Amino acid sequence: MNDEIRTLLVACDDAAGLDSVVSREPASSRFFTLVTLYQNEIAAYGVIRNPEPFADVPAMRALADEFGADIVLADSISPALVRALRRAGIRAATSHGGNVRRAVQSFLLSSQPLPGDPETLHPAP
Repeated sequence: MNDEIRTLLVACDDAAGLDSVVSREPASSRFFTLVTLYQNEIAAYGVIRNPEPFADVPAMRALADEFGADIVLADSISPALVRALRRAGIRAATSHGGNVRRAVQSFLLSSQPLPGDPETLHPAP
């Protein structure tokens, strides 16, 4: 049994919670759905407006710290942003489209390191 609690900051195009469409890039998303996982199940979620759309990585780090997030999930994260997030201490994951609920479930089913990048996670399509 996994007693680990993890918090994901999922980049979203809208404020529909678990039904929100996942955004391509976290920095440009209008909203984030904050998903708390307990024992690899969605335990809680909430929606927050991105306070600084198109913000830099330090602003994203501050947002992750404020909400206790340890992973940022988006539809597609550029390699440069992945490296910058990692340097800031944030793990990045891609969702391959869909809504937040589906993206988180996919992430939980198969979090695999990207080839050549063991710190970056992505779920199987």
